[in-house]
Amino acid sequence: MERANIEQLLGLRTYLLTVPVTELQKHLNWQNPAFSTPHILEEQIAGMQPGDLYQLTDPFSCQYLALRIRDEVLLCGPYLNGLPDKSQIHSLLVANQLDYSQQTDLQNYLNFIPVSEDLPLFTALQILYRVIEGPKAHVHYQHFHHLPIAAASLSYPPKEGQTANLQLIENSYVLEDKMLTAVSHGNSREALEQLSELMRTGARHIRTGERLRDERNLCFVLGALLRKTAQQAGVHPVYLDALSGDFARQIEQCRTVQEINRLRMRMVRSYSERVNRMQNKTDSLLVRKALNYIQLNLTTSLSVEDIAAEIGCSPNYLSTVFNQELHQSITAYIHEHRLGEAADLLRKTNLSIQSIAAYVGYTDTNYFSRLFRLHYQKTPTAYRKNSGRTVHEPSSLNAIDDDCQESSDQSQSP
Repeated sequence: MERANIEQLLGLRTYLLTVPVTELQKHLNWQNPAFSTPHILEEQIAGMQPGDLYQLTDPFSCQYLALRIRDEVLLCGPYLNGLPDKSQIHSLLVANQLDYSQQTDLQNYLNFIPVSEDLPLFTALQILYRVIEGPKAHVHYQHFHHLPIAAASLSYPPKEGQTANLQLIENSYVLEDKMLTAVSHGNSREALEQLSELMRTGARHIRTGERLRDERNLCFVLGALLRKTAQQAGVHPVYLDALSGDFARQIEQCRTVQEINRLRMRMVRSYSERVNRMQNKTDSLLVRKALNYIQLNLTTSLSVEDIAAEIGCSPNYLSTVFNQELHQSITAYIHEHRLGEAADLLRKTNLSIQSIAAYVGYTDTNYFSRLFRLHYQKTPTAYRKNSGRTVHEPSSLNAIDDDCQESSDQSQSP
């Protein structure tokens, strides 16, 4: 397995080092050299034997995992077991005999570090070792907790810390520009690579004092940048409204930093693919006109026949082209976006379910409730009660499309 694949699997920085490991500082891409501790890791790794799995905790409570595989050491990390609060930051400063003026720099440094539980990482590395060495191979685990360090060895000149922070900020803008350039060219692979690097090494600053809230805010900023980039690349606003609205709902539903990071990847991929489809002319003018009409009339009575008549083509031809280009029927598309509007209203207002159903274009409340439950796996009442914590399954609407169309003929269209 390649190192890049292992890194993606674990969600951590990984380094494949040849034994004997020397000059570790040159191998590792430290986010802030002022808080780096390569000499501590190097001393512990030097004594490893094949099959040894070491968990190393440095003076700043950052965790590293080292697995000796034959003549190489797979070093993973750093990561944290939890988000440090201000009191924990203060304790780390005191324990390492650092000045209080370095609090912000240490906070920013730790903000970069991924958060993970130990067990999934241990399990993944054990499986990896058995894949390489055979199903009966075992790893030998040892934990070196809070490795000792002399304060002098940290060597934290103020200018060095300031320079490191400036470099991080500059690097963040460079990576962000590269990512947005890739999005504007419809290159999702390059955009995701730049985003991954930005998430690992870019500068973050605490704004609200709560990391989850800060990460949500940064995700909203990313969404705005992606939307503007896609618009400048020529993507129609109708597509962008649908994308940005859906992602805005998902951002608010995220409950962990890990969920937000996964959402960032989906956002960049979706906007890049949308630009790519537009540039390759897979979105025809016919479909763009249909989407524009649907968006402007979403809460009114809509049928395939009405849309086809408005844009000047036969209903059958429109349905065929729409399905080919968006891999979704017109009926399913309308339901998905109506239900998305309904979900927003359920979370943000006290309107009755009957009023919400009528507002988004359903005159039959029972029919609306049935569709909502099929799409969100919850009734509208349960969705509102649980603040919209759902597993979104867009494909469910395609699966029930024929059934919905049959029912809609009896109530309203679609």
